[in-house]
Amino acid sequence: TMTHTHAGPAHYLESPAYGGATSSRFPGFDQAMVDFLASRIRKGIFDACAHRVSARLRWVHDDVWDLTRNRSIDAYRLNARHPYAPAAPDPSAPDEYRAIAPALDILQIETFDGTRPIGWMVFFAMHPTVLPAANRLFGGDAFGVTSRALERELRRTLVGENDGAREGADPLVALIQTNEGDISPRYTMPTVEETERVGGALADHAIVAVRKAGNAPFGDHVALDARYV
Repeated sequence: TMTHTHAGPAHYLESPAYGGATSSRFPGFDQAMVDFLASRIRKGIFDACAHRVSARLRWVHDDVWDLTRNRSIDAYRLNARHPYAPAAPDPSAPDEYRAIAPALDILQIETFDGTRPIGWMVFFAMHPTVLPAANRLFGGDAFGVTSRALERELRRTLVGENDGAREGADPLVALIQTNEGDISPRYTMPTVEETERVGGALADHAIVAVRKAGNAPFGDHVALDARYV
């Protein structure tokens, strides 16, 4: 998951700021943690390379309006121009629910013959930090919940009536935090239950978006672009 969490490991950044006051109750740098994380990343890269196959892709786009809020609405109102774009479906909703970036973008990847999914990349603007820094368990927070829920959904499509999941099929779902700024999830309390609800709701939105796309074609080339605005 290309994002951040307040429930993850620390002690792997050499910057005094990140390894100090913004780290854990016992700050510092731990080479063993760096080696552990680097070895896991290396293994993932080598495994992906060893199992690479020809693929085809497609983009799916939708909007999600009921899951996030602007946590700094007073500062937002000080902007020189602040029309909400795109227009919210409910113009009577509070400003903090309309001053968001609702775009949900999904890059679907499957084998070139279309017989099985390889994975999804899900792009959404939301700080995925429902759990507070005081939490003492490692976890992926809301985006971790979303990733696992969507991977379960993809694996369900690979289960045959008699032979179970297809051999070598292990689809992955990556969550990418986009221009979240002050966009935070809408939740009542910073609890595990609310983390699961928020992450599950985002997964549901992604599944609905893909189903709405229906039989829109896949291709062997898609536009991948990045820019500063």
